[in-house]
Amino acid sequence: QIMAGDTNWTSLVLEVIGLMCDGQHRTLQNYLRDQPDNLKTFNVVAEVANFLHTYTNELSHETLEHVTPILQALIEMSVGNFKNQQVIFDKLVIDPINRILQLQLGNLHENCNFDGPEGKCPECKYLLNMIEVKGSAVELVGIMLEETNPETPNVALGIGSSLDEDSVIETMGFFHELQSHPLVKDEQMDDDCERGMYRAYQILVALMDYEASSIKDMKSLKKRAQKNKEALNDCVQHTRSIEIHFQEEGCKPLLSKVHFPFDDSNTLREEITEQVRWNVNRDSMEDKQRSLLDLMPALKNDIKHQARLRDTLILRPILAYHTFRTRLLMFITLLLNLFVLFTFEVPDSAQDNN
Repeated sequence: QIMAGDTNWTSLVLEVIGLMCDGQHRTLQNYLRDQPDNLKTFNVVAEVANFLHTYTNELSHETLEHVTPILQALIEMSVGNFKNQQVIFDKLVIDPINRILQLQLGNLHENCNFDGPEGKCPECKYLLNMIEVKGSAVELVGIMLEETNPETPNVALGIGSSLDEDSVIETMGFFHELQSHPLVKDEQMDDDCERGMYRAYQILVALMDYEASSIKDMKSLKKRAQKNKEALNDCVQHTRSIEIHFQEEGCKPLLSKVHFPFDDSNTLREEITEQVRWNVNRDSMEDKQRSLLDLMPALKNDIKHQARLRDTLILRPILAYHTFRTRLLMFITLLLNLFVLFTFEVPDSAQDNN
């Protein structure tokens, strides 16, 4: 009853906290953790993490919609700030996150008057609340796994030992399945489901990169995710990774590996990729960056040229099947060479001693 009565006030406070830290405002993020100019310091980051435990001890229809503001406040306070991430981890935030990820859709339909197909209720608002809560949960874990500090691998090891990986896999499948749900499409939350699916997958591959997971490689992951095979294949096909040169203030620079979803239509052709691979100067980090910047105009022009070709209606069928087109060109080339070889004769007048 106290929680219900204070919901409006707490939601307002959490919203203010999130807005204070919006845009990775590092000064205010640190100040919420420690106020050196006060006689007594209040660790707001730790208090909000404790608040999450309170609301997730017994998840219900009433408490579920109030969990999202708590998670969003934690996200804004911790994004790009390793010290705040460490505080949140030390407050055992993975335990309530596990409870959120383990929450099944059917559990929220026990008292529902409408029994839809596969337990889904097209008119149930809790379905939308569940998408928001699970999406915020995987986003928070993903932020904590971003390598922004030399100590991040230690936190990743702790997350890997505490996180319910099977629930992460189920969450990935949950978002994939709901992308086509009528209610989700009507509320325009299919993009939220897509982001949640990719974030859940990125958690799994990030833990593998840190060697902090019981899943050692992609083969083991595919075996573990048999029930969500379609979602996993979709994520594997449309996910790439890059290394970002990152330096935290007061720390040594590091290369942070980042996984991200990508659109096939904006990718470089294999020939261009090979040129980049072999022509980039890797003598030093500065040389590598300068070489990539020099190549960037040509890469952009190639992407624009390919986009113009795809927009031409008459060329779409030809460009759609790259493998078939390549093999057909090889076959035609072979036929032309054979034709020339067996039909062309050098005239006698063109022959000489040389």
